[in-house]
Amino acid sequence: MLEPEGRVGGRIRSERRGPYWMNWGGHVYAGGDSVTSWLLNSTGVDSVPATGSCPAR
Repeated sequence: MLEPEGRVGGRIRSERRGPYWMNWGGHVYAGGDSVTSWLLNSTGVDSVPATGSCPAR
């Protein structure tokens, strides 16, 4: 694996904002015709939509 950043994790990371933690990237899923979809299907993992909102300030 090649990692361009100074830490492992790619787009997924957590960042402290005051008393809260902001999670980045875990919600990214390109849908039906993507590498993520292929990985889920080939390993037998089901995905389901998560309702809510992602904005944080």
